[in-house]
Amino acid sequence: MDWSSEVDSIRVTNGVVDQSAALVLLWSISRARFEEPRLVQWPAVHDELISLATRHGVPTPTVPFAGLLASAWWEVSSPSEGGLPEEVYEIVGSNIDQRKEAVAALTSRFFAGSPITLLLGELGLSSAWDNYGPVPGVKVDDWFPKRVDAYRAKVHRQLQAGIVGTKALGCESIAIVGGYEDDIDNGDVIIYTGEGGRDPKTGKQIAHQRLIKGNAALVTSKLERKPVRVLRGSTSAGYTYGGLYLVEDYWQAVGKSGFRIWQYKMVAIDSVPSTEPLVPEGNQQPGRRGSHAERVLRSSVIANWVKEVNDFTCQFCGNRYDSPVGPYAETAHIKPLGGKHAGPDTVENALCLCPTHHKLFDLGAFVIDDDRFVVDVMAGVRLGPLTEVPPHRIDIQFAAYHRGLRPK
Repeated sequence: MDWSSEVDSIRVTNGVVDQSAALVLLWSISRARFEEPRLVQWPAVHDELISLATRHGVPTPTVPFAGLLASAWWEVSSPSEGGLPEEVYEIVGSNIDQRKEAVAALTSRFFAGSPITLLLGELGLSSAWDNYGPVPGVKVDDWFPKRVDAYRAKVHRQLQAGIVGTKALGCESIAIVGGYEDDIDNGDVIIYTGEGGRDPKTGKQIAHQRLIKGNAALVTSKLERKPVRVLRGSTSAGYTYGGLYLVEDYWQAVGKSGFRIWQYKMVAIDSVPSTEPLVPEGNQQPGRRGSHAERVLRSSVIANWVKEVNDFTCQFCGNRYDSPVGPYAETAHIKPLGGKHAGPDTVENALCLCPTHHKLFDLGAFVIDDDRFVVDVMAGVRLGPLTEVPPHRIDIQFAAYHRGLRPK
């Protein structure tokens, strides 16, 4: 889509660009990114948009979506209800490159020269930080008197729900507030109960949980090894940021009230979170974060890019596996990142493999030769050329290093 052309349809009044209309569009693009409902009622979102505009020095919208009525970016279903057209919503919600282009077109026209980095960061549209991982400037054990304070600090961007995230992108954060009878919080290890089916007054389960929305987001975080922020607390005691956790396992169980629930084993991975953002270009020397054990910081951006470019298809066997929460593949680093190897976290050092070939590759049962052929070491057979989908192409020097790791 030609976003630069589309942006011209947004109204300009007396020669002045309508920043409040552009703010509503950026806010709507954020909703698409996080799979929130497409159409909204003005009375239901009025306070949120006014507060957003005030915090970031943008003129406050006074008439429901007035600047968008003639825009090709906006669909009006009633005088007080509107949202992104379905096609636009799908594009900016699912395609990161299109979303970046749309945001760039809006910001260059409506906010040229204005400091809007914080606005884009709050909406999850910043290229520097996308709301996943540690929050810049927030430390473990930071305390927030009210839940809205944690919301404004972007530690947990929900005032009610316990899970923030989407099936496509994974889970940003969870809040543990004593709401679920099956939760177990042992500090560094949490058995966390998914969302849904709970009576908010008693905390008892009254229905089965489904593997959708936030529950599916936690599964994605497990599959992609994406860290999740944890917020603990209550209305009376305030809320404390507990740091980053990895989802180590998940399962379906029958809870104390007899209903099926989804549970997640979450393990703390840090005590002093880094404020450095993950960068799509990768990292020649991946950093490490203090924990009970030293862990290499791998960029989920790199891993996701490699899997998406290869359509979650194994570069060795050509198989693609689907699960109830979407396709599953693993990213294997050719030259290991950890220990003495110190391989780079870059796309040139990464493969998209099925779980079986990932493990066998790590064990040296399969290698890649200088002609870019996959070799079954145990059978002594060249299986065929490595599948490489442009623009993903490995650096053959890493394959040579990997071959040198085989047991003699």
